[in-house]
Amino acid sequence: MWGGPRKKDKWIKGKVEGWVQDVWVMANVAGKYPQAVYIGFVKCKQQEWQYVQRVVANIGHYFEPLEEVIRNELIPALLGLKVGERLAA
Repeated sequence: MWGGPRKKDKWIKGKVEGWVQDVWVMANVAGKYPQAVYIGFVKCKQQEWQYVQRVVANIGHYFEPLEEVIRNELIPALLGLKVGERLAA
């Protein structure tokens, strides 16, 4: 990536912060529009960061906040669960 490691670091962090905010918003409307949120997530947002992960090397650790908001906010919201509630095993 042009500009060196600092510029790459700043750029990736900014992108991930934006995606975290987008997923958080999706989680908040998932209770009312779960199908629309799921399609928006799978067909749009997920494709954006998958592309970045393919073209920029060694950035997996930057995506931890995104993984957390998906795991802790979006998936429970899509399944109609409350925060912290888990499916029975």
